Amino acid sequence: MKIGIYDTDTFFLNRICMILEEKKKTEDMKFVSLSRKDIDLKDSGIDMYVVSEDLEKIVKSYSVPYMLLSENEENNRDFLIYKYSNVWEYLKKISEYFELYEKNRKQKNKKIISFLSLGGGMGSSTIATSSALRLAKQGKEVLYVNLKPFSGNGYFKNELANIYIDELVKKNVNTDNEKISLKEKLNKNKMGITILNNCKEAGEFYSISNEQLCDLINILREFKGYEYIIIDIQISNDSYIYEILNISDTICCVLDGGYLGNEKIKRAITYLKQIDETIMNKFKIIYNKNSRIMEMDKDLDVKVIGNIEYIKEPSFEKVIEKITYMSLLDELSNK
Repeated sequence: MKIGIYDTDTFFLNRICMILEEKKKTEDMKFVSLSRKDIDLKDSGIDMYVVSEDLEKIVKSYSVPYMLLSENEENNRDFLIYKYSNVWEYLKKISEYFELYEKNRKQKNKKIISFLSLGGGMGSSTIATSSALRLAKQGKEVLYVNLKPFSGNGYFKNELANIYIDELVKKNVNTDNEKISLKEKLNKNKMGITILNNCKEAGEFYSISNEQLCDLINILREFKGYEYIIIDIQISNDSYIYEILNISDTICCVLDGGYLGNEKIKRAITYLKQIDETIMNKFKIIYNKNSRIMEMDKDLDVKVIGNIEYIKEPSFEKVIEKITYMSLLDELSNK
C-alpha cells in the first residue's frame, strides 16, 4: 500500500514521512512525500492520500481513499488526522480508515455491463475490452466474461483464463463438494483484469450448455468480489441471452452506422420489448468508426451516448483516450 502525504510545510512533510517509514508496522506500507504537482496526477500509483484540507476537492474526485491533515485538534471526524499528533496515531488512523474503505468498497453493489454484439466487425469487443482496461486503471476490480464462441476478443486475443467456465460451475470440484469461488480461483492478468472464458487455446471455438450458463448467471448474481463485470456476448436465439441481459444493469450495443446494423438493433429491441418492456431502459448505443451519429426510430426511445470516429491502426491507448474524452464510461456506469 503506497500512501502519499502532502503539506505546504515541506520540512514537516519530509520529517513525518521519514518517521512513518521508520515506525511502520508492516513492509506492505510505504509512505512518500508528494509535491503539489504530484497531486494533479490522477493515475500516480498512490493507494491512499493524506493531504491538507485545501486539497480535498481534488483528491475527492479520485477513485482511492483519502484523509485530511487538520490543524484543529478538536476535530475528531473519521477521515481527519490532527496534523501534530504522534506517529502512532497516524499509523493507527491510516490503517483503520484504509481497511474500512476497502471493506465498504467490496460490499458495494457491482455493476454488470453487457456489450451485445449484433455482428462481426463493428468493434463491440474492442470497446468492451478497452472499457475493462480503463476501469482497471482507475483502480476498479473488473471481471471480463467472454461469452462469445471464440477467445480472440478485442485486445485480449491472446489472454486465457486460469480457470474456465465449465470448471467454475461444476458442483463437485473439491473434497468439500463446494462450488469454486471466483475470488479464490481467478487471478488478475498483467493489466489488472480478471478474465473468464471457456477456451483452452486462443482462437478456439467452444460452446456452453444452457445448464452451465444458468449456474454461471447465479454465480454472477451473488458474487460481490468485483465492482464491474463486463460481459461480451453475441446476439442469438439461445434462451440464456435474455437471462444475461436481465441481470445486466446496462446493455451497450456498438454499431458502425451501416443500414444492416441499425436494422438488426431495431429488430432485437422490438423483440425484447415484447418480452419485457423495462429492458428498454438498459439499452445504450455507441457508434464506432463513424463520424456522425445516425438517427434511430423515435418509437424505440434508445439512448445514443456517443460516437467514436475511425481510428487508423487502433490500439488500447487510442481507444481508451476516445472513451475517456467522451466520458462514455460514465454514461455506461449510470443505471
